[in-house]
Order: sequence, then C-alpha cells, then structure tokens
Amino acid sequence: RVCGIAHLKPDGNRYANRWAGQVTWGPNQFLGEISETEIWSYRLYVVDAQYQKLGKPVATQEARRWATLSTDFCCDTSFYKATLDIALPQNFTYFMVVPITRVGFELNVGPVSDRIEDNVQLSTSANGA
Repeated sequence: RVCGIAHLKPDGNRYANRWAGQVTWGPNQFLGEISETEIWSYRLYVVDAQYQKLGKPVATQEARRWATLSTDFCCDTSFYKATLDIALPQNFTYFMVVPITRVGFELNVGPVSDRIEDNVQLSTSANGA
C-alpha cells in the first residue's frame, strides 16, 4: 500500500471540468516498512466518492524498486509525482494511487487525495457588464 499522498495544491486550470497541477505520493509500505521490491509501477486514477475508478489512469509512474528500509523511515509524500492537465470525468471526487506488482496485479484501492476542487474563474466581459 502507498504510504501516503500529499495535500493537493489549488487547481491551476481556470476552466470548468479541467484540473491542472501536481499530485505527489510516497512509496509502497509493507508491514510498517518502506518496500518496493515487489512493486513495478503506480497508477493514478480519478475516483468518485465511493472510490470507484473513473476511466483509465491519468498517470503511470515506474517504481524505483527500493530495497526494504528500516521502520523509522518516514513516508516522503513527495517521492513520486505526476504533473497533470486533464479533463475531469463526471462524478470526480479524489485522486487515488494504486501499486502494480511485478507480476502485473493491480490493487483494487489505494490511498486517496484531498477532495479535488475544480477552480472555475468566471471572466467578466470587456465592457464591465
């Protein structure tokens, strides 16, 4: 299981139903230790409020395949990142990161981000109306 996802920064895209910015997360954790020995990659999805994946992954990041580290290692939620400028699917709520094992198995769920906020900036007409 991914050890954590960093807080989302505000949406960098001013259009409705689009989101731009970075999503960052930490490496896989197993039995209280950071371990990527069995992890091939990570997939980032947009999910709904019930944690159902909405479409294909919006990003894939190859794992760095760390050896197991000591338990006093804290989760670095900036270790992996995906820079996005995406269309948001209907019912979007969170980003979710799931590990893919070396044999190709994708976990059903993973940790989720803060709620996705769609930053829509309404523009005023040139004449001020």
